[in-house]
Amino acid sequence: TNIVAVASERSANTQVSYGEKHVLTVQPLTHFDFSACQLALFSPGGKVSAEYAPKAAAAGCIVIDNTSHFRMDD
Repeated sequence: TNIVAVASERSANTQVSYGEKHVLTVQPLTHFDFSACQLALFSPGGKVSAEYAPKAAAAGCIVIDNTSHFRMDD
């Protein structure tokens, strides 16, 4: 029911459009609590995914990673 935009500190507090009527304020990845999320879509680059995708998964979040880092992992 809730969608959250998360990115680097550089992009934190910027806004991104979602759908035709919604705007999301970007939250910083370094401080984000994934335990409240059921699903995370990652596409930040392999180095960032390598660090944060396991943290999100450990918090109980299903992670779909679009980078090459976990490409061969189930």
